[in-house]
Amino acid sequence: MIRTVTGQRIPKEGHKFVSLALWPVAQKFQKRMGMLRHLRHPNLSFSLHLEKSAQKAFAVLRMIRRTFSRITRTDFQILYGAYVNPVVYSGRTKDVILIERVQRAATKMVAGLKSMDYETRLVVLDLYPLEYRRLRGDLILTYALFEQGLANRFFTVDPANTRRGHGKKIFKLRAHNFIRQTFFSFRVVAAWNNLPETVVHAPSRTQFKTLLDTYLRESSPWQTYFPALRT
Repeated sequence: MIRTVTGQRIPKEGHKFVSLALWPVAQKFQKRMGMLRHLRHPNLSFSLHLEKSAQKAFAVLRMIRRTFSRITRTDFQILYGAYVNPVVYSGRTKDVILIERVQRAATKMVAGLKSMDYETRLVVLDLYPLEYRRLRGDLILTYALFEQGLANRFFTVDPANTRRGHGKKIFKLRAHNFIRQTFFSFRVVAAWNNLPETVVHAPSRTQFKTLLDTYLRESSPWQTYFPALRT
């Protein structure tokens, strides 16, 4: 039975109309509810959800392989971006390894790339490891929070600028359990504090992304994924 915010019941004859009108919202809600159901796991881990997501992603890859006899680089970018990438995302370290297997398998499907090593396939397809993508996304989000004056809602910012480096340092609070260490507001602190001042104080988000990519390109351990072919 569907209820409104006030608790009133919606008549049965109205179910079909409501479902059609709110179908996009309902889909998002169902996905989120699916994730929340897995949070009932005793250790509050997304691992079970990620395992099912990986299984679904591999099923999609098999379907693509059966449908297309030959996949070009352009085909891959469209198919992987539309059907596989939205299914998976990175979580804990062991979960990232699981999801990375999906990307490894997917990149082998492109014609002429199967015999190449994983790093070369990523370069040719203009992809990056999941850990790198999450780190880059975290740093861009942190810059946006400072840019919009919302950083204090997520972090404990050093107002007196008592630390070395750039003037937007964040205090790294203690994490008393592993779950807390995976929070965005905790995991991004060290990487953000280590950024050069020229990157942090970029005048625009677009320039920040450019400077950030240059910095990460020259930093370990990401040098492997930025050979001359990519520049």
